Amino acid sequence: SNTIYQRGGTDGLRYESHARDIFVTGNLQGGEDLFTSQPGARYLLYILKNMFGENDILQKIFILSILYFCLLMIKNKFHNLEVNLIIFLGLTYLVSSPTVLLVTESLSETFAWPFIATLFLTYSYSQKRSKTIFFFSGLIVLIRLNYLPAIFLFLVLFRKKNLVRIKDFYIFFSILLLPLLHNLYFGNSFQFWVRSIDAQSNIRININNLIPSLINNLQIIIGDFSNDVIRSYVSLRFLFLQYLLIIVFLTSVVLTFKKMDIEKFLLIIIPILFLAPHLFFDGITEYPKHLVAGYISIIFVTLILNKETSFLFSKLKLNSARY
Repeated sequence: SNTIYQRGGTDGLRYESHARDIFVTGNLQGGEDLFTSQPGARYLLYILKNMFGENDILQKIFILSILYFCLLMIKNKFHNLEVNLIIFLGLTYLVSSPTVLLVTESLSETFAWPFIATLFLTYSYSQKRSKTIFFFSGLIVLIRLNYLPAIFLFLVLFRKKNLVRIKDFYIFFSILLLPLLHNLYFGNSFQFWVRSIDAQSNIRININNLIPSLINNLQIIIGDFSNDVIRSYVSLRFLFLQYLLIIVFLTSVVLTFKKMDIEKFLLIIIPILFLAPHLFFDGITEYPKHLVAGYISIIFVTLILNKETSFLFSKLKLNSARY
């Protein structure tokens, strides 16, 4: 088709512009001498544009297909009723209008989601892909710096399971240094990451009224339908789906509590670390763009926790016996 498909809000158009600058100039400067926005998204978008041209529909299909593939690969590995239920909820969440719209708008978070899903798939299959794990982990942080705490814990978990080698850590560390090298070379400034121009406006915490402020932010993370801004972005059906994901996740944690070990504990903390920064920073703009990574993690962690459970099967079998 010769039709140009382009959609995007402020952030999406900014990354589109940066990616086009790389293409037109042939220069990795990427539209900024000093990074003021997340560094990695523009370069991944540049690669996608070289693959699919201006067709944003193909770009969207490609990103979402990786997420679907990772979920279905886990389904093929774990066979029980619980996993089928979680797969259904997970796929429903990923094909929901708010999630698909975020991918369509080329927002930086969306480029990290396939890599996060791939890490969970690698963990589920216990694959010793040390260099790949460090490389993907570095790319995730390059795309969104606020994912660093969760990804660092992920690396600890991989190490605990003996799936990575310490000597390969240089790959992860080298990727983290790329923004500094860019800023030194193009901007002659020792700026480690980004020169934030709106950090203050992204803070969503009232120190003078701390506890109510934290509770309000927690309600935003969970999905407060009484909030006018959230209602303007998503429907009650979408929020109900988020509630279901949270309930199934918490139920899975309770059911595995007796068999809890350090590995399961670290796994459970990962989604929390994806979501926790938004107790203090913006989680409501273009809702739920800041939170989807956390909910994707909830889906995968819930799947892994239920890989050996047979709670639903036992209940159905018991009910059958009664009748």
